[in-house]
Amino acid sequence: MENKNILLCEHCGRVIESKDDLVVVFYFLTLSAYHNECFGKGAKNNPFLSNVPINGNISNIGTIFLSLLSIVMLLISPVYETKILFSMMAIIWLLIRIYAWFKYESIFD
Repeated sequence: MENKNILLCEHCGRVIESKDDLVVVFYFLTLSAYHNECFGKGAKNNPFLSNVPINGNISNIGTIFLSLLSIVMLLISPVYETKILFSMMAIIWLLIRIYAWFKYESIFD
């Protein structure tokens, strides 16, 4: 008997069948999984729900950009606090992205 993880949509409660249909977003300081259609229809009207998916292309580009900006700030900024701030922001966002992949996206790989 195979033990397969099942991922349910937070909006409608149905099973999310594929990685293409998965949208991972922040919902009031937690990560939640939605169908692409559920996120597009009713879930975007919620004020506690993030408008940018964590597993989307924009988020991936933002992660790369923030990491590169952090490295640049480490090299050129004379202020120690600025170096720490940008480094911590990059590390936290990268850890959130990795956690989202392990918890939600790795089910479909």
